[in-house]
Amino acid sequence: MQQNETQPETSYEDTANVLVRLLALPQYASNAEMWGELGAVYFHLQKFEGARDAFLKSIAIHPDKSNLIILAGCYTELQDLQNALSAYRRAFDLDPKDAEVAMAMAWVCMMLRQREQGARWMSTAVRLDPSLKDSAARVGTHASVVNNR
Repeated sequence: MQQNETQPETSYEDTANVLVRLLALPQYASNAEMWGELGAVYFHLQKFEGARDAFLKSIAIHPDKSNLIILAGCYTELQDLQNALSAYRRAFDLDPKDAEVAMAMAWVCMMLRQREQGARWMSTAVRLDPSLKDSAARVGTHASVVNNR
């Protein structure tokens, strides 16, 4: 390996370790941005439990739509769809014009077999962004196939 090359995973692991050490210090323990960065690093490393925990701390300090969306992704990866839906809902409450979050909630509702609620969220997403109409049709079709297994 040449001098300027780094191993990306090692670099992310190192970053996570530094952030963990810093966040253990009282002056950084309530830094929402640093907790969010730790969550993002853990998510990249596919350490979803650690990512979830870091994002929960970040959001408790300062609710942030982006962190809530990634938290929902953590819950989805952990097969905790009910909490994924709750995180998406909180993100939508922060920005009720976000059609993509509404579509994500529709998808999760369909996976939870909550078809009526999913259809309402799809309708909301398409109302907010009519270009999502084709995506809504695909979500509904895919969910029907999965739910009928």
